[in-house]
Amino acid sequence: MKLTQLKEIAKLAVNIGINLQQGQEVWVYSSVNQAKFCEILTKECYDNGASKVIVEFHDEKIERMKYQYQNLKTLLDIRLSEKNKMKERSEVLP
Repeated sequence: MKLTQLKEIAKLAVNIGINLQQGQEVWVYSSVNQAKFCEILTKECYDNGASKVIVEFHDEKIERMKYQYQNLKTLLDIRLSEKNKMKERSEVLP
């Protein structure tokens, strides 16, 4: 996809999709394959008043291996740090 198209999609996502308000935080969870778009999206968020943009990348193949190789007990063991991170997101982010 062309850079101009990525910028237009980012602009639509920020202004219409999430309707970013001045001072809001934004959390982006994306595939590592979309790093360039995330860079553009992050800039668009800051240009439109985001106070903080948190970007977390994941890899689909590695995620699949987690479910393929970890036993059920390990998968169900959610660490306190993960619980706190999710709690904070639910309280801070729109």
